[in-house]
Formats: sequence, structure tokens, C-alpha cells
Amino acid sequence: MIVLLSLLSFISLVYSQSVAKSSGPPVFFLQDPTDGLCLAGSNYKRCGIDTLWYVTGKPGTYKIHKKPVDELAEEYDDVCLDK
Repeated sequence: MIVLLSLLSFISLVYSQSVAKSSGPPVFFLQDPTDGLCLAGSNYKRCGIDTLWYVTGKPGTYKIHKKPVDELAEEYDDVCLDK
């Protein structure tokens, strides 16, 4: 429940900021606040380019999708993902 509330807060923050490189929806991490690991599909692991997600839809009827790594490789080639 805490992760979901954190996610919703983070999504609204991401949507309120502009994204410089991306032409699609902004990407974000679904991060566990207890250990800092990121959701990578069906398990949690160290945060990286393969643990990014994005949202489509409108408030109340949105869907969360895992961003394909091949789309991200070119877009975030020169970005360091760190805390």
C-alpha cells in the first residue's frame, strides 16, 4: 500500500515536470522504500535501465507499463542512473 501511494505521488510529480529527451510519456522507477530495490517485472532488483516504467491513460483509468529496454538503450545512452 505504501509503495502504491508513493507511486501515485511520484507519477504526479513526473507529469508536472518536463522531460528533455523523451518524446513519449515520462519514465520512472517503482522503488521499494524499505530496501531501495526497483520492480523489474515479477521481482525486485537493483535499479537500472531495465526497471523503468511509464503510465498511459487518464487519472482514474490509467495503466502502468514496463518500458522495453531496446527503446531505452538509445534514449538514455549517456545517462547515469544513480541515487
